[in-house]
Amino acid sequence: MNKTPSLRRRFPGDGTAEKSTAVRRTDLPGGLRVVTEHIPHVHSASVGLWVNVG
Repeated sequence: MNKTPSLRRRFPGDGTAEKSTAVRRTDLPGGLRVVTEHIPHVHSASVGLWVNVG
């Protein structure tokens, strides 16, 4: 099942969505690095954790 056509109908665009994202990296005093990305047309959130050990 290919969902690409329905996504195109729901979010028509000219390819500018990729240009409107803003990625920000913040290093907190305790050493935690937070990377966030603002995507205006998305109304959800996700979290990923990477641990630099070993």
